[in-house]
Amino acid sequence: QQVTHPAAYSKISFPPIVVKFKADQQASIKEITDDLILKWKNQHGIDLIITARFGHMHSLLVFADDSSTFESLLDPNRWPRTLNEVEIAVNIPRQFPPAYSLIIQQFHRNWSEDEWLIELQQRYVSLYKITRMRVKDGSPLNAVRADFKSIEEVKTLIESGKINIGSMIHPVKLYHLPMRVNKCLKCLRHDHTTKSCSQPRLCPRCAQEHSLEHGCHNNEKCVNCGGDHISGHSACPVVQEKRRALVEQAKIQRSDLLVRAERQQQQYDYQGYDYPALRNGLYFFFVQMH
Repeated sequence: QQVTHPAAYSKISFPPIVVKFKADQQASIKEITDDLILKWKNQHGIDLIITARFGHMHSLLVFADDSSTFESLLDPNRWPRTLNEVEIAVNIPRQFPPAYSLIIQQFHRNWSEDEWLIELQQRYVSLYKITRMRVKDGSPLNAVRADFKSIEEVKTLIESGKINIGSMIHPVKLYHLPMRVNKCLKCLRHDHTTKSCSQPRLCPRCAQEHSLEHGCHNNEKCVNCGGDHISGHSACPVVQEKRRALVEQAKIQRSDLLVRAERQQQQYDYQGYDYPALRNGLYFFFVQMH
């Protein structure tokens, strides 16, 4: 069962906020989400645009359909104490979409991320975490990933191309998520999204269709390759093949972008003798006419 409230198209895929009920919840998804939307409107004056479905152990997964809804839901203190008269506990996602992050460059390897986070939060109020970037062998890079709770603050910094750290100005750039293979959280396959899936929900451990209320004690089995691992595991040959395809596709896209950029540059490059200088009188007439 899934209920979708009207939403504007959004390119960002937001992770769910997980709502756990402290007692048995008999209400339908529609009744619960209607109660949440009404309480949010009355308490905060904000119209939520959400999609919801039941998840593991009958928890409720609430998906935001736009950035303003997502950011509004991020503060656990704003949530009502109950939904349909049942007390709730709210779990905020640990990882936000990559659009909420940026890379701060020239961030010295010896600097403490925790110390600078406290100072930066005084200027950038939605900043909540700084993570040192590292290479595969674990060696630290001269850069950190900064995670924000406001996408508008990230956009402003990216447009300016810089961030103030104390009395210094450091360059920033977009953060790009490492290559990840998409997995449907219902049928556990890799060729479509969870929202578009019409198949029954499978157990993420054994890939069988059964109740998840009491967990699963079956052996691990992958629905994609039949191997003895959970579906979507990095060791799965299907996942590895899809990741290789994504890497190759990204290489082709980057090459195409470089070729197009070079062609555009060539269109605007010209030699001085191709366009002889106008005489002074003609030049004045040309400016006046334009």
